[in-house]
Amino acid sequence: MTVHWHVASGLTGYGPDGSMDTFPTGTTLVKVADLVTTALREWADSEHEQASLTAGENREDHARDYHAAWWQLKHGEELDFLALTFDPKSRGSAPKFKDDPAALNELYTRLIAEHFTNPVPVSEHSRLYVWECPEGDACEHLEDEED
Repeated sequence: MTVHWHVASGLTGYGPDGSMDTFPTGTTLVKVADLVTTALREWADSEHEQASLTAGENREDHARDYHAAWWQLKHGEELDFLALTFDPKSRGSAPKFKDDPAALNELYTRLIAEHFTNPVPVSEHSRLYVWECPEGDACEHLEDEED
């Protein structure tokens, strides 16, 4: 497994969580897109859940609670939309890409470059990182792919 990518989240400014022994790994761009889609949907669900908790808090500053809940809900929707952009199940079945895996790989290469040159904010303090691993087979953070 020489060429592979990792997808992981971590605290803003610190990069992917250094305490992880392995990172989710993809050897194809379709697998990487699937990992990105899953991670974004999990973070979107978390933002939606947090928004409902924030909106339900009983504090004196209700306007602040409302604003925070609105921001979390809006951010969760943005993450859901980005997940749809990467979703290989919908993209791969589109007429343009159905019989043209090279075009699909080209699309994912462009999308990763557009959206992950800088990590994507997935919560107030966390970012989602996608990177092609320069270590190849010597990588100590490999996680076996599951299909």
